[in-house]
Amino acid sequence: GSSMTNDALKSVRKLTNEQIIEKLHPNLDAKVGLRIISHLDNQTKLLVITCKKFVKKEVFLIKTKKPDIFCIKIKSFNENLLDDLNEIFNGLRTKAISGIILDFRDNNGGITDIIEYSAGYFIPPGNRLFYVNTKSRGLTEFFSKEHYANYSGPLVALMNKNTASAAELMLGVLRIYDRITLVGQKSQGAGKFKNICR
Repeated sequence: GSSMTNDALKSVRKLTNEQIIEKLHPNLDAKVGLRIISHLDNQTKLLVITCKKFVKKEVFLIKTKKPDIFCIKIKSFNENLLDDLNEIFNGLRTKAISGIILDFRDNNGGITDIIEYSAGYFIPPGNRLFYVNTKSRGLTEFFSKEHYANYSGPLVALMNKNTASAAELMLGVLRIYDRITLVGQKSQGAGKFKNICR
């Protein structure tokens, strides 16, 4: 095992949570030893764990001052977005909701294909969202997908100059369907809305 000196601890205290998470990001195929000591017979067992995949949690439910308004911070469109959204909406099932705030500030995008699934929380299933025309795949249309939870109430999105790419596309789709009120600064302009359909 490794140990941390007092000097190292002092330097860690100066870091933000984001910086600490970045420093703890394991390398793929890194091996980590985990020593387990049984409290029954004091036997020691060593497990070696190999990191095959590491995905940071990028979706958080943030409390607001009003108990019936919920803020969902979406930091990027990574491969775990749907699992994280499912977890949040599962927790909201029994709550009285009068509004949801989607916080896309500093979201620089990610996997565009995920939009059809994540938009399905806010747009009824089967609606055409956008299409992409590439040389390799040709014309690909994206439709909102069905979820057990489809929220149709008031929706506000926070954005800033660092909102980009897939995040802009998601906001554009929600805006086309009159599902969202946008609040904040102009976004980065990396997302192209020529191919949004209704």
